[in-house]
Amino acid sequence: MDEAASHGYDIASCEFAQYLDSQDKFKEFRELFYIPRKKTLPLIDLSLVDGESESIYLLGNSLGLQPKQTRQRLIEHLDKWAEMGIEGQFHGNDRWVDFQDTMTKDLLCPIVGAKPIEICVMNAVTVNIHLLMISFYQPTAERCKILIEDGAFPSDHYAVQSQIRMRGYDPDDAMIIVKARDGETTIRTEDVIAKINEFGDSIAMILLPGVQFYTCQLFDIKEITKAAHDKGCNIGWDLCHAAGAVELKLHEWDVDFAVWCSYKYLNSGPGSVSACFVHEKHAHRKDFNRLEGWFGHRLETRFDMSNVMESIPGASGFQISNTPVAEVVKLVSSLDIYSRVSLPKLFEKARKGVIYMEALYRHYFMNNATSTDCKKVETVADIISPTDPFGRGNHLAFKFSGGVDYVCDGLAKRGIVVDVRRNEVIRASFAPLYNSFQDVYTFITTLHDLFTQGKKS
Repeated sequence: MDEAASHGYDIASCEFAQYLDSQDKFKEFRELFYIPRKKTLPLIDLSLVDGESESIYLLGNSLGLQPKQTRQRLIEHLDKWAEMGIEGQFHGNDRWVDFQDTMTKDLLCPIVGAKPIEICVMNAVTVNIHLLMISFYQPTAERCKILIEDGAFPSDHYAVQSQIRMRGYDPDDAMIIVKARDGETTIRTEDVIAKINEFGDSIAMILLPGVQFYTCQLFDIKEITKAAHDKGCNIGWDLCHAAGAVELKLHEWDVDFAVWCSYKYLNSGPGSVSACFVHEKHAHRKDFNRLEGWFGHRLETRFDMSNVMESIPGASGFQISNTPVAEVVKLVSSLDIYSRVSLPKLFEKARKGVIYMEALYRHYFMNNATSTDCKKVETVADIISPTDPFGRGNHLAFKFSGGVDYVCDGLAKRGIVVDVRRNEVIRASFAPLYNSFQDVYTFITTLHDLFTQGKKS
């Protein structure tokens, strides 16, 4: 990073990490979250660390941390339930009957670049994929195929397979898989577009990730969506690793539909409620095949019990059941924090954090001559994430040539929280609302120590 040299710091120094934190405009937001203490982690070795110190939590890409205000927000609604019973459905602050409409849409729209009519908070991600595919995957004899990426998140892959089978087609014939080139770890945009152009006349729908869960590749949503529409294909995006992490402009980019969870960068808690986007251009379509339920009916006449469906225009028309109020309360608690920040500047910090992580790793493991006190270590892992900061999300994927058990064990004993995929890749993320540059420094230097001090613990 040029910033280190320009301010007279060694990039490998703790002082540089402290300098970056001192310049961080969002550093006070860390205090709004519970950072787990090392002593509470199950694999910690208290002979190696101070158990009272905060853990180094680099797993916001898997489960975000709990905002401190979430507990009180939940208690308020539990109290409302205790004090009002069913009357809380229609009365009091934040009435439950239209809770997701009134409490989430204005907060979520800036995060994904949408209009209120295009957003609905409901269900879990895979449930929403299935619900939306019923509408957007309309196979015909000429167009029956679905394009997805190689190595897609398993739930997405299973959803696509099962939807194809349910429509009477064979996934081996109807699934088109776009792959990275030999020797490369990410999929080039031009190869995705080439595949769309090659098979577009037979493609009914495309489902791709905004940010790929394994490599952290950020797909060019705008250009790929345009290419899909040029060939007459519907396209949807799984934004689980993108929402709250990178800039999104779903309405402007003309995306047909999208889904995302809220428990990663949006910090709503394990297994919490998800959300979906359906472009405004589809809001009043009458030709949609879809599953219907009571809460997709217009509120104005819902309780007339007429059994004549009057669908809510837009994404909310895809609702099947009641809003899970407790889950939405947790989501709103986190979205409230997002509403206090400049999203472009927050995403800029996120990029900077990942740039720093990559630079520090390359320094300690690939370019040891730049620091006299940095003991030489051969490269122990390849970074398989894109090198372009604007071409990736908020984590790095480190692919180890051997098993990762020793590395994971060593990090866990020292209170550093990352995760493993396919027994060869460690993922470490940078969540800009609560991660510090000191977190990154401690992670990389601890990793370095594991290989310079030998396998002692």
